[in-house]
Amino acid sequence: MTLTKQQWQARTWEAICATAAKRRQLNARRRRAAVQRCEEEVWPRLLKYGFEARGVCARISREIGVHRSTVCRMRQRLLRELLE
Repeated sequence: MTLTKQQWQARTWEAICATAAKRRQLNARRRRAAVQRCEEEVWPRLLKYGFEARGVCARISREIGVHRSTVCRMRQRLLRELLE
């Protein structure tokens, strides 16, 4: 559905800022939930299979249904936290 000029109404700057703020909050909430979910699923599997085992990221990603790079990023973050 496309809007015609009569249907479209210009929004105020305050409305635009409020929408952007809501979007940022929602995205932050989604990121936190994804990190928590991934930590709960990735951490035990890394302990089980080993951090440096060949193909561990691909194996875990297949098991939990996320992209391999997601698991690799989580593994890198967890290793950084352990080494600090």
